[in-house]
This record gives sequence, C-alpha cells and structure tokens, in this order.
Amino acid sequence: MTPSRWLAVGLGIVGMLIILRPGLSVIRPAAITRWVTPSPALWPWALVIGIAGLTSNYCLTRAMALADAAVVGPMDFLRLPLIAVVGLVFYGEPFDWLVLGGAAVMFCGILASILAERARSLRH
Repeated sequence: MTPSRWLAVGLGIVGMLIILRPGLSVIRPAAITRWVTPSPALWPWALVIGIAGLTSNYCLTRAMALADAAVVGPMDFLRLPLIAVVGLVFYGEPFDWLVLGGAAVMFCGILASILAERARSLRH
C-alpha cells in the first residue's frame, strides 16, 4: 500500500461516513417479518434484479483482476451517491446535499490515487 492508496481508501471511507452519518438517525429494519409471495407480474422484475446483481459482481471482479484492488476499492464507494440519485429519480426520496459532499470527498481520493498510479507507472 502506497501513501496515495491509503489516502484514496481513507477519503473513500470519510466520504461514506459523510453520506451515512452513522449515529445521527434511527435505524429501522427494512425487512418485514411476514413473507409475501410476489405476484406473477413481479417475477420478471425479480429476474432483472438478479441478473443486475450478478452482472455488477462480475464487473467488480473483472475490475479487480485488471487493476489493483486499492485503486478499484475506493471507486466502489461511489455506489452510495449513485444510489441516492436513483432514490431521488425513481422513488422521490429527498436528496441530501451531504451526499454530494461525501461524493466529492470520495472523488478527490479516487483522483489522487489514479494520478499517483499514473505518475508511478510513468517512472517505471
């Protein structure tokens, strides 16, 4: 781990903490205790979600095979602000401006890491 990689990971975690603000809100369980079988009309959507989940894991695995995990890992933190945008667009969830602040911190870490990796590869 180089100092730039530590910086990227650290800024990724700080950005995530800015977005999530642990301890500042009540955590409510997302799951209901009673199972309801989805209607047949929802099964195609369940299939789409399953395929999307498998595809995202495959893409992350390929990215880590092609680049160092210390570079790919901080980029993975960007899922948080992207999910906030999806919540805003598709579900009308209110957008918290701290999401942008956290995303900016994450982006700075990613950019610093990529620039340092590029400079290191040019020296070798």
